[in-house]
Amino acid sequence: MILIFNMNNYLDKVTPLSNDLKQKIFDWKQNDFPKYENLYKNLDEKGQQPSTMIISCCDSRVNPNSLFQSEIGAHFIHRNIANLVPENSASSHFYGTSAAIEYAVNYLKVSHVVILGHSKCGGIKACFDFFESDNKNKSFIELWLEILKPTFKSLNKKLGRSEMEKILEKEAILNSLKNLLTYSFVKQRVEQNTLSIHGVWQNLKDASIEYYDNIQGKFVPLE
Repeated sequence: MILIFNMNNYLDKVTPLSNDLKQKIFDWKQNDFPKYENLYKNLDEKGQQPSTMIISCCDSRVNPNSLFQSEIGAHFIHRNIANLVPENSASSHFYGTSAAIEYAVNYLKVSHVVILGHSKCGGIKACFDFFESDNKNKSFIELWLEILKPTFKSLNKKLGRSEMEKILEKEAILNSLKNLLTYSFVKQRVEQNTLSIHGVWQNLKDASIEYYDNIQGKFVPLE
């Protein structure tokens, strides 16, 4: 027996945009779009040529475009929970992030990749709940955060939780940078000095920024 997939069984659950969302789009088209109309036309005709890829957390409080004061088309932004990069592995199922990295590096030829982490990260907090339990039915979030499990296990458990969370926020950035270099096309361009990779941590509370200084081997304040 052949089963025919009927998409309408799913699409009939989709609802039209709400009035407030439609109004926001109308306002953008009327007030904001005209300011950048020529830029949009140029990007449409010539395609995107971003100089930088930013791998950021999905957190709604994090705004990479605002933080880096970037013009439309300047940055290729990929967001996921806890700004993680999976290790390059044939058994990995995290194709979305890997594909975005491959596209940015091999096709867009970006010159920089920035891992952008932040304070009070919900994904980081979830590690403490997930990894200290014996849950056999893992959620999608828990499976994703497995990327960070070895780093979590290496934390000094004698520290307080809030201190460990802050440490893990930065260690997650370093873990992502390390995993970036497991992709041969990334490693090759880094060694050729045609690609630079960077780690940045943002404190949401006071807008202070720290970046990883490989000479000092630690995160240092941006001053």
